[in-house]
Amino acid sequence: MHVHIVGCSPRSGTSLIHQMIKTCFNNVDACAHEMSFFKSETLCGDIVCTKSPREIPYVSWLLRLNPNLYVIYMVRDPRDVVVSQHKKSGNNYYSNLDIWESSEAIRSKLNGRERFFSIKYEDLVSNPNSVQRLLVDKMPFLKAKCKFSEFHQYAETDQGTLLAMNGIRPVTSDSVGRWRNHLPRLKAQLETSDNISEALISLGYEADTKWEDCLDGVSSAYSESEIDGYTPYNSVKFKYRVFRKVLESMISKILLR
Repeated sequence: MHVHIVGCSPRSGTSLIHQMIKTCFNNVDACAHEMSFFKSETLCGDIVCTKSPREIPYVSWLLRLNPNLYVIYMVRDPRDVVVSQHKKSGNNYYSNLDIWESSEAIRSKLNGRERFFSIKYEDLVSNPNSVQRLLVDKMPFLKAKCKFSEFHQYAETDQGTLLAMNGIRPVTSDSVGRWRNHLPRLKAQLETSDNISEALISLGYEADTKWEDCLDGVSSAYSESEIDGYTPYNSVKFKYRVFRKVLESMISKILLR
């Protein structure tokens, strides 16, 4: 069985849930930090777990190709996503609204697909054990050996994970709503993107558009994020590599019939 984790964007909680699955379930062979679905042959065991936040565009193909694949999609308030910082980039901002919007558009088409389900980052950090029970309900082959709320006591991590998670510590919801401390950054992001209020209401993050009032009188401050350096060439190269891998998998599947 293969569990693959993707997300609405980098900084959406994929590292946290990956570490929880790796630490708190029995017989899971998980990648160290990040690994493309297409490199999972290096893992062995009855259950493998990989994580690559930006592979959401290829999930539809992957689910068709592999009947033993389950995909977890991490949802997070876009306002917190775009103000989240990463020690790897010197505590600079890491993602942007464009990535979030394009990922959410794909997720909306995948909703209801068998073996694909979404987890809210906010639910994971506020009630981790409830999310753990949900995962077991969705994937009965997972057998718990400790609680998600206790993962920090047993986690064995690599340097990449430590940087991504800003260290291993007890799960708290302190990171929820931090966008309120970064209003200039948020306003600059909103000036170049579609209005996100409808999405916020649909996802249950807001009841109405009144939250926008907190941006009145705020001067926008553009700050380049790490992901902004991802050029169109990088994107085309990545899509070609994934398409080639998918094609190879389809041919192998046909030949094995």
